[in-house]
Amino acid sequence: MTMEWKTTQWQNWLVQNHITLPSDVYPVVNVEGPDCGGKTSVLNILLDVIKHSFFLHTSAPTKGSSPEYYEKILYKGIELIDLLRQPILIDRYHIGEAVYGSLFRGHKADFSALESELAKRHMKNVYVTASSRVLIERMEKRGDWYIKTHDLERITSRYEEELQKSILPTYVLDTTNNITQEDVRKLLQFIYS
Repeated sequence: MTMEWKTTQWQNWLVQNHITLPSDVYPVVNVEGPDCGGKTSVLNILLDVIKHSFFLHTSAPTKGSSPEYYEKILYKGIELIDLLRQPILIDRYHIGEAVYGSLFRGHKADFSALESELAKRHMKNVYVTASSRVLIERMEKRGDWYIKTHDLERITSRYEEELQKSILPTYVLDTTNNITQEDVRKLLQFIYS
């Protein structure tokens, strides 16, 4: 789906394009999006480009876990953000739980208080998505069993609702036509602005 570059190639790309990332800025980036949208590809690129990044992956609680249980985990993530003095890249955080939890576990979550805390830490959202047709093609190719193609429209619709409510700055990256070097440049500008 994306350019298959190695870390050294991305580092060379930065130099060739005269892109210098500040070493004293520690962005906190929440990468969100539907399954097969391109989140993992974007995260892999960011991990290659942003040196010394800490990667945090939050996953759905086991069936039967209460919404409060997951909310406690998210607040523990804030404690971790406070402890680290390095860039942090997160694979789905509270917005993913608001979307997937509401659709598949019946959780009704209000993360406005959590978002206020995340805003104090300058977290930014990156929403990675693609057209419905491309999401379905990728899902069928990948063979995902836990999300059905008919779920994708509900998922993307819920993401749009949740992102509209978010107080955090959000960058939308459409990967329908893959990820380009210009996409990466604009994404880095957003992250470090």
